[in-house]
Amino acid sequence: MEKVRVQDGLTFKKALWRKAYRMVGLAFPIIYVYHEKIPMCITMGLFAAGAVLLEWLRFRNTALNRALRKIYNPIGKESEAFRLSGTTYFFIATALIFVIFPKYIAIFATVYMLVGDAAATLVGRGIGRIQLVGTRTLEGTTAFVVSCGLTGLLFSSALGQQAMQPVSAGQIWCGALVGGLTEAMHSRLNDNLTVGLITGFTLWLTGT
Repeated sequence: MEKVRVQDGLTFKKALWRKAYRMVGLAFPIIYVYHEKIPMCITMGLFAAGAVLLEWLRFRNTALNRALRKIYNPIGKESEAFRLSGTTYFFIATALIFVIFPKYIAIFATVYMLVGDAAATLVGRGIGRIQLVGTRTLEGTTAFVVSCGLTGLLFSSALGQQAMQPVSAGQIWCGALVGGLTEAMHSRLNDNLTVGLITGFTLWLTGT
């Protein structure tokens, strides 16, 4: 039976499909493992610019906005009808992460942003009981930290095979913890921006 909890127009089932769609974004850090920094920064910059342009066009054209909302409806939030979508924020955040941080840090920060958010949302809405801030739950935040830590260990092995700078287990879990706490803060800023960037700086600073 589908969970009845609804937040911003998203039922549990709709949130599940939304997070499955967002997992496609893992293609970018995975591709980055095998490619150089500058081409990837340019690629993400183009994606971000294209997404922002499309948002600008739909905000100015009611018919276009209505058509895109109809397409995006199965995974869209009600609040995204007249503000930037989570996808656009993801492209902007990923472009900034790729530009600002060293390659190995950028890969981890992007993976955490995607995996942690999905785990926190699904676990929080599915079995979350202990409320923290806003709609955030202790169960969701715990899922964020654990999923990022375990995924980080897997990616650390992959990066090591590519002869890139290794990331220690301490860095991995520290980044996961800070990312989880950042996501739990329920900031007015979109968590695609805050989680990815703050996690990136944490990984960077703990590795120096």
